[in-house]
Amino acid sequence: MAIRHFILGIILLSQLHAQNWMFERSPTNQNLARLDMLSDTLGWAVSYDGLLLKYDGKRRSVAESLSSFEKQLLTKEDLILLHQERIGDIYTIHLQDEDIAWLAVNNVTRRLYKIVRFDIKHHKFTATNLPIKIRSIDFWNDQFGIAVGQNDGYIFRNGNWRPLKLPINVDFKCVKFVKKNSIFICGAKGVVLHGDGKRWKILKTGVSVFLRDVSFVSPDEGWIVGYNGVILHYSNGRLEQQIAESINNLWGVSMVSAHEGYAIGEKGTLLKFNGKYWDKIDLNSDVDLHDIKMLNGQMGFTVGARGAILSFSKRITPVRSEHQFLFSDQVHLGSDYLMDRINDVYGITVSDFNKDRLPDIYFTCYKSLNHLLINQGNGYYRDQVIESGTGGNIETRVG
Repeated sequence: MAIRHFILGIILLSQLHAQNWMFERSPTNQNLARLDMLSDTLGWAVSYDGLLLKYDGKRRSVAESLSSFEKQLLTKEDLILLHQERIGDIYTIHLQDEDIAWLAVNNVTRRLYKIVRFDIKHHKFTATNLPIKIRSIDFWNDQFGIAVGQNDGYIFRNGNWRPLKLPINVDFKCVKFVKKNSIFICGAKGVVLHGDGKRWKILKTGVSVFLRDVSFVSPDEGWIVGYNGVILHYSNGRLEQQIAESINNLWGVSMVSAHEGYAIGEKGTLLKFNGKYWDKIDLNSDVDLHDIKMLNGQMGFTVGARGAILSFSKRITPVRSEHQFLFSDQVHLGSDYLMDRINDVYGITVSDFNKDRLPDIYFTCYKSLNHLLINQGNGYYRDQVIESGTGGNIETRVG
């Protein structure tokens, strides 16, 4: 009896820990590129394919799509250039305040690049054409902003975008205001720039990988993440590399304090900083995570491929009695979903096939291969019928 209670205690503890980061219902299956949050009741996220998702404190819903407002952005020259193609992909979003958002829309094939000002209150979109692909935007106030991208950057002053004279040309991935006169830019070849908008200094990083994102907790302390699990700690003008429990590419970082923060990246990589080390959190998912925003130590969000949305909360909620099936990640096949393809089932068995104390599902099919869905936890399943050799002999099937 004591052993039984001990095992049950371990299961309950693992459930409570998993509740810190939970997959949410997503209104789309499109790859989500970036998100920005102003508060726990207002935020936006964008998909590469042109959807704008609004968060109202309870759920995210599709509020806008690029196709619905692209006519406001296109000039006659743009229409000739595009030949009825899509205007492009949304690469990033930055919320200036609750009424104004900035988007980067890029069409690489036609080399059509735009920075879009989205007047949320009046539902108005205005665009500025630029000669470079923009990847990141940040503003200090409504009159001072910077956008960076492929080999260059632009500065926003007095309502206009002008070239930003940078000391080196690489593919820049992120820009962040720490103070009005303290701006960090990072990108390819391990490049990190620090400046005030006019004068720039190239910082020594000791790495040569792509650097993707930056987060600061004070003007003198921050973190930068990049490919191959690289994490750089900035303190009083110097950068030092920290050891992370992953060598996967990291694409986003958001710090709560000097002793707590999170980094995300490819193949479901989620790392937590405890003040000394970056430890890996197992999400039981290999979905790529593209961006993260921690509002505080109690709430945060991350978005990623195939519509993935995760929320962070230290509030413990009861486990729901009904079971949710979330197939959009593990059993995603091309542009279709496995559950859409299972249309000839005539038998279902539920059992713990791999003895991990999670119920698995076995579908016996009439014409096609059977399906063995192994429970990964948090409502996710992985089809392992091929690996297990339990698909059955389809040569003897009807049809």
